[in-house]
Amino acid sequence: MTAISSTPSKLPVLETLRAAVAGWVKAAWRMILLMLLYYGAIIGVVIVLAVALGAISLVIGGGGANGLSPVHWVIVVLGVPLFVAIALRFSIAGYRLADESLEGRRPRLLDLLREPRPSLLAYFGLILLSSLLLVLGLGLLVLPGVYLALALSVVLLPMIFENAGILDSMKRSVELTRGNLLRILAVYLLVGLGYVVYVLFFSGLMTATSVEDAITPVMVALMALNAIFTLCFGTFSIMLQVVLYRRLRALKEAPAVPADTAPAPEASGAA
Repeated sequence: MTAISSTPSKLPVLETLRAAVAGWVKAAWRMILLMLLYYGAIIGVVIVLAVALGAISLVIGGGGANGLSPVHWVIVVLGVPLFVAIALRFSIAGYRLADESLEGRRPRLLDLLREPRPSLLAYFGLILLSSLLLVLGLGLLVLPGVYLALALSVVLLPMIFENAGILDSMKRSVELTRGNLLRILAVYLLVGLGYVVYVLFFSGLMTATSVEDAITPVMVALMALNAIFTLCFGTFSIMLQVVLYRRLRALKEAPAVPADTAPAPEASGAA
């Protein structure tokens, strides 16, 4: 029987970062537009709820001792799951957009937002359960928390792209990241280092250009640039997760190479 090599394939750190940057450059404006649509949806819901609360206050003449009537509380309580649902729907659409862009496709943003899978309830449950595990791991000991953070670094993507359930998504993430935890850590450390350098640089610029009790045009320009950077970094983080997931999946699903395979001997040129 042919022996099969059990040596795990390794994630190329720098190549993964280059692929994430290249993928983000191609999809940046669409991903940023999707994020702006998310902010717009949140602002729209806030305005609608504020108008509804104001109208109810005019009709019933205000609330009780705490300023909110039972009707007000009903609107507020209903508003919370609405905000959560919007955030989850745009989160799923962001990952799908990054994946479609890496495939060279340009899907309509509304089509991505209308995609019914996965279930928002299951997606929320996965986020909640994985977050609780991370908090528990970090609360007990730091190292278990770091291990869980790395092992579950792509936990959301099996549910989105493989239709996996909550527990299956967690098992799948652990399976995909096994053997590459330190390399995944290296990827995130390099990205985190770049972010820290930017924060220090931006803080220094703000300090150097600040004027006591005054907002100058230079400060306004710097704050605008910081907002743009925040959008870029947020969308790049999504692209990086998708690239990591795709590369880890490709490594795990690559055909096994026989350990005793050797190149065939070259044919002799003698007559």
